Amino acid sequence: MDLLLAAAREHGAQAIYHGYGFLSESAEFADACEAAGIAFVGPTPLQIREFGLKHRSRELAAQAGVPMTPGTGLLASLGEALTQAERIGYPVMLKSTAGGGGIGLSRCENEAELTVAFDSVQRMGEHFFRDGGAFIERYVDNARHVEVQIFGDGAAAQPESHRRNASAAAACGDPQGAAGGGRTAGRVRELPVGRHGGIHLRLGAL
Repeated sequence: MDLLLAAAREHGAQAIYHGYGFLSESAEFADACEAAGIAFVGPTPLQIREFGLKHRSRELAAQAGVPMTPGTGLLASLGEALTQAERIGYPVMLKSTAGGGGIGLSRCENEAELTVAFDSVQRMGEHFFRDGGAFIERYVDNARHVEVQIFGDGAAAQPESHRRNASAAAACGDPQGAAGGGRTAGRVRELPVGRHGGIHLRLGAL
């Protein structure tokens, strides 16, 4: 991080585009760029912190009135997971809240599978992301995965740049998608993306 900022200063860079993964998901790096007067081309530090955990993203979506599949907050125990799965209805997806890249996901068809998966998903979260938190969502077969990409231009947010139908990518865990996702339910409102920001809204269209 320090070497990147030093190189940016040495060459008079006005902005840093971070690629994907690693520093692109670091609120600390976004803070450091801001403190150095260098534009971080991506979400604001607050957005990275707020959306870095999936259960928190669900909370924010619920507060904004976004329709969601039934799910839970962070699960305190296997017993709570089993109770909530019974309420939601099987199959369910057990997810690491800090997970990414397909790591920390387990589809569970019944109580026995959830019992086996619970400790495993927590361990993967701790090992790969230093966070063992997990939650449950109802699993939806053959759902479409649509991403709405929103960009800030330094002055205001563009409410919707374009959409990507990433259904195939979501199914195989591959970060690829095709432009033109078709219709999305409801409307995309203007969001405070911030200076030079860019965020993806991932929508599961049933």
